[in-house]
Amino acid sequence: MYLFYLALLRVAKERAQNASDSDEIDYNEFAKTIANDVISVGNSYKRDTVAKHRFKLSKQDQAAMDSLFKGNEDCFVNDSRLTKNYSFFYKKIVNEKYISLNELYEITDYLVFVRIGLEASDDAQLIFESLNSKGLKLSEGDKIRNFVLMGIAQSEVDDYYENNWLPIEQNCKDDLNPKNKKTLSDFIQYYLTIQSNRRKAPNKGSLYISFKDYISTKCKKQPSDLIQIKVSEMDELRDYSESYKRINSCSYPLYGGGDKELKQQERSDLQFNIEQCLKGLSALNYSVHIPFTMECMRLHQLQKISGLELLSVLRLEETFLLRRMVCGIESHGLNRLFQDLASSIHHELPSDGVLNKLESIMCSSSSGVNAMPNDERFELCLHDNDLYLKTRNSSAIKYILERFVNFSDDNKPNRELIAITADYSIEHIMPQKLNPEWKASLGVNAEAIHSTWLNRLANLTLLPQPFNSENSNNSFNFKCTHEHGFANNLSPLNKEIAAIGKCEHWGPEEMETRAQSLIKKALKLWPYPKYEQNDTPKEQSKVANAAILANVFDYCLAEEDEDKLIGTKPTGYEFNGQHYDINSWGNLQRQLVPQLFRINSELIHSSLNDEAQKIKPLKSYLRRPEQFSDLKIDPDLLVKLDHEAWFNVHGITSVKVKVIKQLFDLLGLDPKELTIHLKRTKSQD
Repeated sequence: MYLFYLALLRVAKERAQNASDSDEIDYNEFAKTIANDVISVGNSYKRDTVAKHRFKLSKQDQAAMDSLFKGNEDCFVNDSRLTKNYSFFYKKIVNEKYISLNELYEITDYLVFVRIGLEASDDAQLIFESLNSKGLKLSEGDKIRNFVLMGIAQSEVDDYYENNWLPIEQNCKDDLNPKNKKTLSDFIQYYLTIQSNRRKAPNKGSLYISFKDYISTKCKKQPSDLIQIKVSEMDELRDYSESYKRINSCSYPLYGGGDKELKQQERSDLQFNIEQCLKGLSALNYSVHIPFTMECMRLHQLQKISGLELLSVLRLEETFLLRRMVCGIESHGLNRLFQDLASSIHHELPSDGVLNKLESIMCSSSSGVNAMPNDERFELCLHDNDLYLKTRNSSAIKYILERFVNFSDDNKPNRELIAITADYSIEHIMPQKLNPEWKASLGVNAEAIHSTWLNRLANLTLLPQPFNSENSNNSFNFKCTHEHGFANNLSPLNKEIAAIGKCEHWGPEEMETRAQSLIKKALKLWPYPKYEQNDTPKEQSKVANAAILANVFDYCLAEEDEDKLIGTKPTGYEFNGQHYDINSWGNLQRQLVPQLFRINSELIHSSLNDEAQKIKPLKSYLRRPEQFSDLKIDPDLLVKLDHEAWFNVHGITSVKVKVIKQLFDLLGLDPKELTIHLKRTKSQD
């Protein structure tokens, strides 16, 4: 309403400037009435001095409100919701033809304002939640902020907000996408995973409940003042959010008190290498490692591990994730691995060090959910796999190629890095479309060669965008010798291409030579830990290759690509941290759907009765029993959830998976919580 009256005041002042004697209202007097009776506190109409309006807001909103109060449009904070809502009212009032300004001024005569006074013994937060339950949903971060600040003396709330909570929100901002509020929820989810010794992360839709439970548990273990525990928790959250910010920004200033044994140059090299690892993890676009990385950073800050051990851990994380990505191993089963690691080292530091613990888990087997691909498998996949289309995104393959560009045999920090920016793009040396000249160069097997080698690592490089377009489908000789060609490029990666092909020919022999060169570099850049190489029998490589041949893989419900499910048979699934054995898609539904139903049967019943909520194909499979009786469906295909709800397990695989996804969405569950173990039953090209 205050924004509404600010807009009304502006319109009145504008009309006062263009007033005539025939006007029914004295706009100057009207504006003074609004300013003195509603807008300002003990201030004059002109308000030329310090702003004294009726609201003291959070730091982020205060500047926007101050500028609206002063009325200088050039100083408005345009991206603030306060300004946007004010502008909405202003435009509505300006364009209103039937309701006078006097009538608008009296609008509050028709409103009822309620003030609820609480006794000291009342649970203010609980009452607030109840009142707000039917209104616009607050974010989980908003609820947690209200909870931790609730009960703190009013005189101290501003200080705690400014110095404790606001830094947390700022550290969790997505600088590339400021409107993205999910990062705060992500951070709190990681934090609770670390602190609360859980086997799995709390659901994002119930972070507030999980946080309250966590504080309640802490109060029972450490009986003390609840307010003091909340204040202490804000300090802890703020410190962890610093680590979260460093992971996202790939910036890691070394702490003054740690790593005293290192010389100045060694400290500089350490910081440089840590930041390069963070950039690598960011480019690979995995988030599963974040809670564990956050905890390792905090241990380093507390001087419980050295900076060199932190660097070794980050390098091992990068190697682990990159090798799995190159080998096409899905990451969804890794959430629990890193969550368990983060929680365990938080509660008890391993006696033989964090690095050894990580190596022992990742290198204990060459197959399985947590396995790191060994050298044999890594080489095979680097050579044969379609990396251009199958990697997680273009930033990952660009990062791999960038590491090759800046490769050095001694693996020492290269301060003269050739930075690969957004202006670089992936170049196919043998082009994506063969013209007659390329077909003639490749010979009678041109199409087969093209199909085999096109998207393999050996045929990919990096070029600045204008030069990439310039190369297009031109001959290999042109790509090498023109002004910006491979032979004249600053990148040693591209000079090597020109040298291998002698600027004349690019075919299978040249690509094989380059493949072997890149594989040797990759084994040095992302080496398999020595931990396993000394202890594991050769038979483990056979196990790994047998797993490849067996075509066993995992599918996470969060994945979009459902084509990979064609010709598969589920052998089990993991949900809520538990493993279940199954032998068919029908059995998956028979076992999983009742589990989902028990989570929130009331919500599912309401969807059955609410026609507006019914969505295809779910509404065809989840029905009341009388609706199924009309369809004459085989009773063996129906699963009774309770006396009012039945489920049909009939249907093709893709529809079954879609129905399960819709159930997860209906219940507000994270689809990443379900991983299905699959075995391929039909061969695929």
